[in-house]
Amino acid sequence: MNPGKKKHSLQTPAPKKSAASDGALPCLMVIDDDGTIRQTLHAALGQGYEVIGLPSGEDALQMIESYKPKLLILDINMPGSDGFEVCQKIRACAATRRLPILFMTARKDDESFLNSLQAGGDSYITKPFEIAELKSRIEYLINSRRSF
Repeated sequence: MNPGKKKHSLQTPAPKKSAASDGALPCLMVIDDDGTIRQTLHAALGQGYEVIGLPSGEDALQMIESYKPKLLILDINMPGSDGFEVCQKIRACAATRRLPILFMTARKDDESFLNSLQAGGDSYITKPFEIAELKSRIEYLINSRRSF
């Protein structure tokens, strides 16, 4: 038994089945130390995706291989490794190099946006955000880039 998966069981339900494809829903990994954000995204996106919520980048780096997400939603401000560091580590690994990464942050300054691009991020959205805009970005990123 993987204790990491059990630890997050309230936010990581078993994959749902899609009536259209009769397969598991695509997985999104939300890395944000704010539990309210993780719960909000789980509620907003859970009908179309398996949403895995994790409070730190270290958790994501440990669990990414087992969940094989189609996209990461990554906060910048987190304890331990910040979002830029996590993104760079993901880009440095051959198995996850092409995984789409959407930065979601309260930072609205140009420097943070540029740093997200330099770290290897694919898109950037600021909090607060509109769910419709977030869904559009997710769909675009998943469809425009092949993940691992």
